[in-house]
Amino acid sequence: MTPRDDRECGVRWEDVGRGLLRSELGKARTELVEASHDVEDTLRKGEAVTHEQVRQLRLALNHARRCVEDYAAPVAGVEPWGDPVPPIPYRVMHESIGRGSTDDIDPLEHLDREVADE
Repeated sequence: MTPRDDRECGVRWEDVGRGLLRSELGKARTELVEASHDVEDTLRKGEAVTHEQVRQLRLALNHARRCVEDYAAPVAGVEPWGDPVPPIPYRVMHESIGRGSTDDIDPLEHLDREVADE
């Protein structure tokens, strides 16, 4: 098997990247639509929204935002907005770093200092 030039195959890395981005954005859109519909249906029935439904909405929103900020924005040459989306609620992050639920501490800043100290 001999190495082939990408042009011979008709494949360009830019096309592969676009396909991957398109796929990831489509997945994020589907997750967000499904989570939103679930909450809408619950509200339509006159029922209370559950903690799990809120969790699923947040996960879907975070995934969509990460797709935009981590993948689409750099490709477009656009600077990302603000800090990255935390993978867990701020309260949990505060508690996990041993700071309780102190409101005047930025947990992302604290974690950055810990990483720099290592």
